[in-house]
Amino acid sequence: MIKFVFIFAALFLASIATSGCNKTDKPPAIAIEKQTPKAAQPANVPAASQTTTPQAAPKEAEAQNAFSVENVPISNVALGDFPYFNAPEGYKITTNQGKKFDTEYFFIEGKLVPISGDSFKAHIGSFDGSSSAFISPQVREAYSSLMKKVGAVRVPGAPPTREEIDRIGVKAILGNNHGFTFNENRLDKIETYLLRTPTEEIWVQYFIGNESGNIVVIRKKDMTKATITLMDATQMKKDILATGKAILNINFDTDKAILRPEANSLIVEISQLLKNDSSLKLSIEGHTDDVGDAARNKVLATERAQAVVDKLVGMGIATTRLTASGFGASKPIAANDSDINRAKNRRVELVKIQ
Repeated sequence: MIKFVFIFAALFLASIATSGCNKTDKPPAIAIEKQTPKAAQPANVPAASQTTTPQAAPKEAEAQNAFSVENVPISNVALGDFPYFNAPEGYKITTNQGKKFDTEYFFIEGKLVPISGDSFKAHIGSFDGSSSAFISPQVREAYSSLMKKVGAVRVPGAPPTREEIDRIGVKAILGNNHGFTFNENRLDKIETYLLRTPTEEIWVQYFIGNESGNIVVIRKKDMTKATITLMDATQMKKDILATGKAILNINFDTDKAILRPEANSLIVEISQLLKNDSSLKLSIEGHTDDVGDAARNKVLATERAQAVVDKLVGMGIATTRLTASGFGASKPIAANDSDINRAKNRRVELVKIQ
């Protein structure tokens, strides 16, 4: 009996194995594949197995895109005479504060950059003078279109930060009229352009407000190109023969009549001038700028002229050949509107006595 059961079981298992070998394979209804979890990748960062082109670091990319004057195309559009641009039709220039040489702070990529040269600084208003007739979007669009027409390129970048403004100082910007378009409360309304011609670099900046606007045009010039004539005895004689006087910038201590050491060489040249021509007599005349009290400036100018006379007498020049007088700020040779011009007015003149 036991043998029979064993034989039956063996036959049954063999039949199952045979039927499994003859069965046709079919795909499962739902394929479930067990996957090895991958490490999470940061957004936009490729997996380690991928080959990628190195990307520039943020600061490097910024440097590559930084504004450069050399990258601004040269424009050959005929501009006419400086300052080139007028007010839009229906508007007018109400004030022109241009100078032969001036400075303005321009907005360049969040920085305040001083640019100097021939300047045109003007207010823009409606033709009838009323604020209601001033349509700021219209004026802004007119200037923007004009800049494109002449080939000017708008300088990119955000307005200067509070830190950048403090670096220069509002007083330095506005006090010297170097921020004609500067409006601390509307920095986002200021637009800056650069126009390059084959021979010139022209900077334009304008602020268009709700009721009026300001525009600045600077034809850039390098102040270092100016030449200085050495003022020696020979040059002094030439000036006196040509104009009857020689103008000198002799250095004194501030608000004093004490000659500074660097003035000695100039005094020596005056002495040589007088020794070369024994018949020459000079009126030594002192002048100041308009800073301070007028009466005090006149006294100071006289004292400084006398200090020059005393120095010359000490070098052997007879007192009968010299006189001293002071005029303070009453005879300026330049407008007292800048440090450069005020320096011109602080002078000593050698006037020939007939």
